[in-house]
Amino acid sequence: MVRLDIVNLPKLSQEEIERLFSDLLCALMDQAPITRVYSEKDELIHFPPDQMEYGLGKEILAEVTGLPVINLTRKESEIERRKALGNSIRQVLVNHFPQANVECKVYPPNPDIIVCNGD
Repeated sequence: MVRLDIVNLPKLSQEEIERLFSDLLCALMDQAPITRVYSEKDELIHFPPDQMEYGLGKEILAEVTGLPVINLTRKESEIERRKALGNSIRQVLVNHFPQANVECKVYPPNPDIIVCNGD
């Protein structure tokens, strides 16, 4: 399952966080060839609480992990697709928080991870 963690967000209302969630979900679904996210049940978008309020919203970090291993004909294709995914997520965050410095890291799939999910 793809996991998207967003940290250092400013304080948001429930309505604002739901709009952000929806936009991030759309970004993941738009990149379905690499994410395999077709609906809300295929991902985990996580907004962990920050313990310190100082600086929230100034520097925002997004991290994507858990991408599925996919067979592509060229190694460049996977790198290009991960870059497109990262830029897509970053743009959503910039649109919501134009004053923030936003960075998005997209980690490569790891075939060595064993996933136990009841299947």
